[in-house]
Amino acid sequence: MKGREIVEEMTGRAKEAQCFIKWWRRENDFVDYELVEKFARDIQEDQEFAGYELLDVEQMWQVLHSQIGNRIRRETRTKGEFLVWDRKDGRTEECLFTPGSVMAIFDVETKGDVID
Repeated sequence: MKGREIVEEMTGRAKEAQCFIKWWRRENDFVDYELVEKFARDIQEDQEFAGYELLDVEQMWQVLHSQIGNRIRRETRTKGEFLVWDRKDGRTEECLFTPGSVMAIFDVETKGDVID
């Protein structure tokens, strides 16, 4: 499956809530996760993929939580839902629970190296 085929399929079937894409290569050596808009913007049309799956923010939260466990948690506050993240370097960060913040934390934690 080529990159342009994935983008065409996503355009036709993606639901607004599905803001993440999980994709893997033919070599099946790793999987990658990205925001759909970034994937669609940066994809090389002839790049080969073995498959993909669209995820919503709750599904991606589960992936993030499974990667770093009790070092991250969700808290509901008066200004909305927040992520509280205990980083490996000992600092604690707090941010709104958004697709962008989930992806940013995931990228820092995994350094882009995810084996599913």
